[in-house]
Amino acid sequence: MDGLCKALLAGLIKGAPQGETLWSALLEKDRQALQTIKVPPIQEDMAVFTHASVVHQVHYSWIIPFCEPFAEQDKLAIFSSLSSDQQAKLAAHFHCQVPTKPSSPLANAFVLKQLYDYLTQSKTVWPVRLLPEDPLNSLLDFSKAQRVSLVDWLSLYDLAPELAIMIESGKLKTILQLIPKIQMPFLYSLMRAKNAPSLTFSKLHLDRWEGDVATLKKALHQRGINRLAKALVASHPSLTWLVQRRLDTGRANLLQRCCTSMNNEAAQKIVVSQVLTLIPKVESS
Repeated sequence: MDGLCKALLAGLIKGAPQGETLWSALLEKDRQALQTIKVPPIQEDMAVFTHASVVHQVHYSWIIPFCEPFAEQDKLAIFSSLSSDQQAKLAAHFHCQVPTKPSSPLANAFVLKQLYDYLTQSKTVWPVRLLPEDPLNSLLDFSKAQRVSLVDWLSLYDLAPELAIMIESGKLKTILQLIPKIQMPFLYSLMRAKNAPSLTFSKLHLDRWEGDVATLKKALHQRGINRLAKALVASHPSLTWLVQRRLDTGRANLLQRCCTSMNNEAAQKIVVSQVLTLIPKVESS
């Protein structure tokens, strides 16, 4: 049974007057599958199941290629179906005005259906409120700036081990000057850590770094994206999809390439723990 269909079925059963009778009529394996699904009360806003609940959460850069072939007037009709933030960003990108006249509900529904199919490649993506319980679901509450900040914080796990053994004091000082002040106490704690669980990927080879700041910042950002991707591997595919689509296409494509299993349960738990450790720091920074 399709995942979204399961969620709908679970909601209908729990909201029906004869829900207990219907529940007992299911096979045990089906009851177990449905019990893992978070379902909003049936009387709540059913817009959770609409295409808008997915499309409106997507970073505007994913919608640009869809809009490009259309004439300006048609672009405005597309913009009308989107969130105010998406409208403003797309209007700025295409150097046109934000639409002032809303389209009809029917036109909006048609555009959103086309956008949903374009973005998902006709695969089912669960709306946020139907995602299974997962501590990483809180990533969806982040702004784009917070998600980018989280990536930068995560890169410190790659940076710290090499700084801890760096001999060249001049190079060490230069690198430390690149780290935001708010991140320094955490970086120092990682450099001093002795027995904390660690997870090391390939080395940054800072000993070979020739001083190009942009190159180092790019490498660190890529390392942070890799850790975020590895943390998401064990989560529901719709959560991974939604996190990716809330980033710009460049970062999201790298995240997708890095979403490969480590085939190591202990390592998986460590990288998830690292993300969870940093979420409060990002929220308060």
